[in-house]
Amino acid sequence: MKNILIDPRNYKGKSGLSGRLLIYLGLFLILCFVFFKIISIVISNNSTGFLKDLYDFSSSSAPESFIALGLVIAFFGFLFLFFSHQFSKLAEIADEIENSKEFCEEE
Repeated sequence: MKNILIDPRNYKGKSGLSGRLLIYLGLFLILCFVFFKIISIVISNNSTGFLKDLYDFSSSSAPESFIALGLVIAFFGFLFLFFSHQFSKLAEIADEIENSKEFCEEE
């Protein structure tokens, strides 16, 4: 039968990976905002076809929602990375305490 309990010293959490993915997603949305703002400056209102649609979209409020969503997602990514780093430090400290001679003498 498989052991259900997870050894905390060997556990590699997924918060570091998800934090990095959220940061990349947030940066991608911020770059989309910059791209659409540059397009709204470069393309004129007199364009036709696809360029007119692209100009209309970049002149709307949708790119502002990209930057807002990108900043929130990137913040959560940094938060996940921070917690991942802190928990790994805490695990190292717990291992040091567990392996110290003073802890072994008390038992």
